[in-house]
Amino acid sequence: MATETASSSAVGFMGGVTKVAGSTILITTMIASAAVAGGLMGVAISFRNLPDVHSLKGYIPNETTHIYDINGKTLASLHDEENREVVPLASISPHLKLAVLAIEDSNFLLPCWHQSLWYCASYRDQCSAG
Repeated sequence: MATETASSSAVGFMGGVTKVAGSTILITTMIASAAVAGGLMGVAISFRNLPDVHSLKGYIPNETTHIYDINGKTLASLHDEENREVVPLASISPHLKLAVLAIEDSNFLLPCWHQSLWYCASYRDQCSAG
C-alpha cells in the first residue's frame, strides 16, 4: 500500500511539473513570437517611406557652373543652393571617407551589441516624432 501511494504521488508530481513546464514553454514562445512580430512591423513601418532605389540610376546632382574667359581664367562660378563639383570616388582620400562615416554615424565602429541599442534609440525617436 505504501509503494502504491509513493508511486501515485510521484506520478502526480511529474504530471504537475509537466503542466508547469508546458505552460512556461507556451508563454515564452508567445512572448518571443510577439517580440519578433513587433520587430518586423517596426522594420516594415520604417522602410515604407524610403525612396525607390531605381530612381537613383538617372540622378544628376546640381553642380556649379564655371564661366571662363578666352584665356581659360575663371570669371564667375554660379550655383544655386549647392556649390558642388562631382569627382570620382577613387580620387577621394580614404581618410575623408572614414571622417564622413565617423561624423554621420558616431556608432559605426562600436561593437555589434552597441548597434542594437542604437537601433532601439532610433526606433524610439521615430515613434516619438511620428
